[in-house]
Amino acid sequence: MYRLTDEQVDYVLNDIRRRGVGLEDLQLNLLDHVCCILEQELKDGDEFERAYQQVIRRFYTKELKELEEETIQLLTFKNYYGMKRSLIGSGAFSAIVFFIGSILKIMHTPGAAICLVSGMAVFSLVFLPLVFLLKTKETGSTRQKVIMAVVTLVGILYVLSAMFLVQHWPGARIMWFSTLLISTFVLLPLYFFSGIRKPETKMNTIVTTIILLGVLGVQFTITAIRPSPQTEGKVFTYLQSEQLLAQMQHDGAATDNVANDIQAICSEMKGLIMRDMGLEELSPGFDPRAIRETGPERSVFAYGKGHDMLLTLKEKVQEYNSKHADRQIPVANTILDESFARQNFCSNLFALNNITQLQLFVASGKKS
Repeated sequence: MYRLTDEQVDYVLNDIRRRGVGLEDLQLNLLDHVCCILEQELKDGDEFERAYQQVIRRFYTKELKELEEETIQLLTFKNYYGMKRSLIGSGAFSAIVFFIGSILKIMHTPGAAICLVSGMAVFSLVFLPLVFLLKTKETGSTRQKVIMAVVTLVGILYVLSAMFLVQHWPGARIMWFSTLLISTFVLLPLYFFSGIRKPETKMNTIVTTIILLGVLGVQFTITAIRPSPQTEGKVFTYLQSEQLLAQMQHDGAATDNVANDIQAICSEMKGLIMRDMGLEELSPGFDPRAIRETGPERSVFAYGKGHDMLLTLKEKVQEYNSKHADRQIPVANTILDESFARQNFCSNLFALNNITQLQLFVASGKKS
């Protein structure tokens, strides 16, 4: 077997250093590997330097210092490959679950909320942060890291605000406006001034910036600063009905125990709806921005205490109607009608108005 001389070993070590490898342990490991290969493949009469150049090329794609960069990355980021697997797993999970949740929501099928929340939460709180961590390790530019951080923040806020809007949770509007403002006044300028400085990316930066401005303009256009006029109209109707109900109840109390039970249950149900909307009460001086409507799939009467109260109210109404054939409380086209209650417009405010109308029917049939 060919034996390398001390001068040849020194030549290999010095060349490894010249190629940008600065870690001493890595230098010695490379030296050991290269020398072993050379001693196995070299024969008497072969040109050493030519053989060495052929062997050293096996250790890199473009430059030898790539090995040092990968080594440093692995030493300082030991869970790199584990995080890559987590990235793929969380991304696949969130995409599949979110897609299933979207289909279930369109079909108004149970389980839509769980799928949507799970998919959005994993995407925003696991997938996007992992993308940021892995991408920042692949770039050495501080400017690019800052842009990646802002992009990740905007992505997280965008997904979370959409999730809060779909679920009618408090804070959705704040997150949505924060997303638009950060995108417009932080992310867009950072991206534009970073990309336009480089001749090779200048044109793409300008075109992409124009597209992003258009998209943000559309987002601002469809963002409602004030609640829908329909929402305010429902509140005004409810307040008028409440005033009429208070006047009718003030004129005299019902002597029918079942009627009194219905009134009590309805009052309790309205309090439950108020709490679900995040309000203490609705008064003539209400702030429309404080109203949080909820669709039928998130109704307080779909589960738990609210559902039990609705069942009790149905029983009491049936009992009342069986006793008073001349003044029946309507059931069709009300929240007491299960098929009607599942319609898209059966929101919290609809339920409030519906329950108050039911109370008005009872109050109008009381005996003096």
